[in-house]
Amino acid sequence: MRGLLIPDPRFTFADAFDTTNSVYDENTARPGAPIAKDNSDLVLETSGTATGVSTYTIYTQNSGYPEDLGGTFLYETTGSTLAYKYYGWEPPHTINGLERVHTGTADLHYINFDCVTALDDTVIIAGVEEDGGQIRIWHKVAKGSTWTQVDPPEFLEPGMVRVGGERPTDGVTGSVAGSEPGPALCVLPSGRVLCFYWIQTAEEFTTPGTTKSKKHWQIQAVYSDDSGSSWSMYQHFCLIEPLSQLVDTPTATDGRYYPGRLRAAYKDGQILLISSAFDLGSSGAQGAPSTPGNVYLQFASSSLGASFTLVEKDARAANSASHYDIAVSGAKFVISFIEMSGGGNAAPFIGFLGSAYTPLSRANGTGVELGTYGKSFAELLSGSTGNAVGRADLSICAVPDGSMYMVGVRHGSNSVGHTRNSTAIMFSGDNGNTWEMVGGDWGSK
Repeated sequence: MRGLLIPDPRFTFADAFDTTNSVYDENTARPGAPIAKDNSDLVLETSGTATGVSTYTIYTQNSGYPEDLGGTFLYETTGSTLAYKYYGWEPPHTINGLERVHTGTADLHYINFDCVTALDDTVIIAGVEEDGGQIRIWHKVAKGSTWTQVDPPEFLEPGMVRVGGERPTDGVTGSVAGSEPGPALCVLPSGRVLCFYWIQTAEEFTTPGTTKSKKHWQIQAVYSDDSGSSWSMYQHFCLIEPLSQLVDTPTATDGRYYPGRLRAAYKDGQILLISSAFDLGSSGAQGAPSTPGNVYLQFASSSLGASFTLVEKDARAANSASHYDIAVSGAKFVISFIEMSGGGNAAPFIGFLGSAYTPLSRANGTGVELGTYGKSFAELLSGSTGNAVGRADLSICAVPDGSMYMVGVRHGSNSVGHTRNSTAIMFSGDNGNTWEMVGGDWGSK
């Protein structure tokens, strides 16, 4: 057993060695590093008294010494009057003290969130209402204890409608599929924060006497210059050319390129914007393949997001890729996504782009090797969908020191030999080139 003394501003060493109050004896010297003999449960015992207004919460993640990739120990006291209520050792590679943000009510359910940190360390979260498509934004200032909710403005003329956050319906199997529509946040060097989201601008009937129609989609944007406290309209229509799809009925979602989750990042005067999308097209007039599948839409801007050019529309493939996210590290756009295979493998992949105008298909994404754990980062749909992604969760972020984090969810119902959903945290110390699991490979648990 080894102990670790952690400096704590609430304790002082005045009279700490007063022999009239305490007697100190040196324990037997035991040199060398301690080696655990058996795996056992951790038991925490306390003595003394604590005030009734304080609650202590203990977080532990790894055992070991206080060093990078070493032990972690963190505790919180709610009764503290200091600005920071957490104490202990939290190495740079770990994530502790995750906080739940209450973002819904019994009537409104917000989903498909994006999150950024503003230049003043304010945390900003944006989500979309599941059915109605309203965009809502929350923010919490550094050292703050509460979240503030803001409803940004929107521009909707007659015939324009919001895009809800639910997944589209697969016209072949009748089940939900694809990537849920969701907003994207982007921080500019000036401190301005942009929020992009999908809207439906129009629907036109294409064949007289029938219900076939073409839906037109656009991306709208709002901005904040005060770290999310207030928002203003930035651009009504960001896409130079709208995204259009032909559907069989006005209420159908069987068109090509149904818009999904947006993600954006700024680098060197450019903004890369990627939408996970779902190709549900079944009409021969669209040249639709026989089975639906996940695709992506890549846009680029050199006007700080005022306008975007379509760089590439992904084509259906035998094995779908979905849930794209973007971070910037090592002077490159680092793109993460999940790729499916017929064997049930749903592994995270990483691609690199130097320019937002370089097609993502040239990035040559490489898989992140995570042992047995990486076989279930998403759920496969039925075989008729061409190994499409049903449910998936994967996000990536960069830290100023060059390290990166990627967080995914293992969906146990599609796991190889496992049945429980769990979260995987992956860490890269070299700008996304190599990755390792935080806490080791949990695939055997």
